[in-house]
Amino acid sequence: MSNTFIKRINKEILLYQKDNFSFDNLIIQPSDNLNEWYFVIYNIKDSEYENGVYLGKVMLPDKYPFKAPDFMFLTESGRFKTNIKICTSFTAFHNDLYSPSWNIASMCAGLISFMTDDSAKPESQGIGHLNNSKENRKIIAKNSIKNIKYNKITFDIFEKHFKDYYTILNFN
Repeated sequence: MSNTFIKRINKEILLYQKDNFSFDNLIIQPSDNLNEWYFVIYNIKDSEYENGVYLGKVMLPDKYPFKAPDFMFLTESGRFKTNIKICTSFTAFHNDLYSPSWNIASMCAGLISFMTDDSAKPESQGIGHLNNSKENRKIIAKNSIKNIKYNKITFDIFEKHFKDYYTILNFN
């Protein structure tokens, strides 16, 4: 890891630890490996994802912030495939479109925007995208916490990185 990587990551950690830094539907946590972060997108109001909880992973390259990270969802959302890197303008699939001014939080916010936007035609969507109906996504949202609790790998990630947020996530 370069000094630039370490400096940037420390800056982002401090930003996310600030009392006034928060999103209504996003929690971001680093893992023990600074190249790997986890995020939870939850309860996107007035959408088919309302009451849903979705766990994902950010994989930062050693050249971050000058090279784009990869993102993947570890739990089913009905919008993105699980355990496969997602193609968006801010991922390693498109380093030419990526901007070092983006941080993990702004890119996760972009994922939320992609989740809730159905305007793209199926043939123009990227790798890792799904075209489930809104009705199916509502069912997935309704079952998301139950599915996480039964999935040992994702439950272990929740236990380690998001336990302090269980009340917010209705995950008791």
